[in-house]
Amino acid sequence: MNLYVDPNFNPNIISIDQELVIPVCGIPTPTPTGEPTNTTVPTRNVPTPLATGTEPPPGVVVVEIARVLSPGEITAEAVEVINRGSSVARLGGWTLYNERSDDEFEFPPINLFPQGAITIHTGVGEDSAIDLYWGLDAPVWQPGDTVQLYNTGGDLQFEFDIP
Repeated sequence: MNLYVDPNFNPNIISIDQELVIPVCGIPTPTPTGEPTNTTVPTRNVPTPLATGTEPPPGVVVVEIARVLSPGEITAEAVEVINRGSSVARLGGWTLYNERSDDEFEFPPINLFPQGAITIHTGVGEDSAIDLYWGLDAPVWQPGDTVQLYNTGGDLQFEFDIP
């Protein structure tokens, strides 16, 4: 049998109308009876992992203040908020509050996904999915202040003491 190989053939290029054979678990080979062999991939049951003591149960919203950046510097001052829960936190109407200065920031309608974070800048800027801007021209936070986070019902959710 003579085998002809096209000198222009490139195995790295797929042509229109070219037949492709993509084997799954190998190419079935005919048995002596002419029937293809079974190439079904065996499956196994994998148990669902158990929740650990550090993981919140499904559907729980756990929003925390992670840190305050550059307190006292209007151009860099910001508060980072993170959702450590397992459910989306709908932050619209939540507030950040500083009792010392009586300053309060109210979150616009925004969703914070599990393990997601958002930064609230004291100064002026353009809001995005991960950055919100308070629009103030003076800093709000200073070392020793306590940042308080309240939900829409006015319940204290988290406190953070600025070192």
